[in-house]
Amino acid sequence: MKKILFTFSLSLLSLFALAQAGTEQIQYYKGRIIYRGQEIPKPKQIRSLLLEKPSPSPELEIFVKKYRNNNNIALTLATLGGGAIGYSLGGVLGGAKINPGLLAAGAGLLGIGLAFDSNGRKNLKLAVAAYNK
Repeated sequence: MKKILFTFSLSLLSLFALAQAGTEQIQYYKGRIIYRGQEIPKPKQIRSLLLEKPSPSPELEIFVKKYRNNNNIALTLATLGGGAIGYSLGGVLGGAKINPGLLAAGAGLLGIGLAFDSNGRKNLKLAVAAYNK
């Protein structure tokens, strides 16, 4: 009888321990977010996924906010830089002279955008680590 009671209580204890397991883990792999075996491509979806916990930690909210801000700045600067480079090089196709100032400004904006993107990815990685804690 004692063996049966011991086995039953041990199985109940393990059942309660498994029931208390937290949310599913999110993986950060090569700059991509993997959740339940699927890649989450859009920043808006990533943000809502990370903040879906009932009470996300304050550091998680800070990392997600920094990721969002850096991502927006990087996208804006990269778009402007790419447009400036494309406009400068597109003029050459039309027969105009190349504008080295515009080309350099575009390359500079693109480089700054890449720096913001790198910082945003770092904050995303920290946010995923804070979510999985």
